[in-house]
Amino acid sequence: MNIKITSYIYPIIIIIIFTLVGFLTYNVYVQPVQEGLETRIRREDGKLVKRRKKKLIREGLDDPFTKLGRAIKDSFNKTKETFNRAGESLKKSFQIFEEVKKGFQRMSNFFRTVGDIFNYIPRLFKYLSSYIVKVFDNVAEAFKYTPRVFIWLGSYLTGGLRFITNLNKCFGWYSLDVFGQILYSPIKFLVWLFKLESIENMLWDYAENIDCAVKKATGFHLIHFSDSIQNRCYSFCPDEFPQFPRLDWRFDPPTLRLNSNW
Repeated sequence: MNIKITSYIYPIIIIIIFTLVGFLTYNVYVQPVQEGLETRIRREDGKLVKRRKKKLIREGLDDPFTKLGRAIKDSFNKTKETFNRAGESLKKSFQIFEEVKKGFQRMSNFFRTVGDIFNYIPRLFKYLSSYIVKVFDNVAEAFKYTPRVFIWLGSYLTGGLRFITNLNKCFGWYSLDVFGQILYSPIKFLVWLFKLESIENMLWDYAENIDCAVKKATGFHLIHFSDSIQNRCYSFCPDEFPQFPRLDWRFDPPTLRLNSNW
């Protein structure tokens, strides 16, 4: 005989099953003990009192749900420890990778430093060769300076001897020149006091031009001594002492900057 179960029966059956399972779980986990009989005990003061004691109703039985919970918890802990160990291993692997990377970086810096040294050596020798050439040029300039000193010394001695030999013939003209400078000194003081040097130079330029014009026309000077007196008494004009050449002795080799991070 076929019995057709109506569709609203299925939810009722499911609710009854879940109710039973819930009641069973409540009895197992929530109420594991049951109240026992009352007992009378005597206190320290001698009075009898009632005391309830609890008695385990499932003492000695193994609870399958407890075992399952512990097994799940142990499995979770073991899985967590496994992942922790894997994380530590991965962290150490990354640290090793970083150390290897640093090692390759140091090796690269080392070879780059060696390359810089080999590139520096030709530049250093090139500079040293140019500096040696500069040293020889300085020595040559120093040797060229020596003849100029002797030439100056010769002209100075020649003019000095001429001045000494012509001193008796030129003493009167020297005295006249000194007397003229003394007469001109007040004017020179006023020019210095009022800062009229530019006007003084302009007037002397005009006087020189007039003197040149008179010399060309008559053959005589207007504000100077005659040519014979000038050649005999005022021709001693030695050259300035030759200045020693400025020699470049600077030693400035190319610098080498090395990367010491290796």
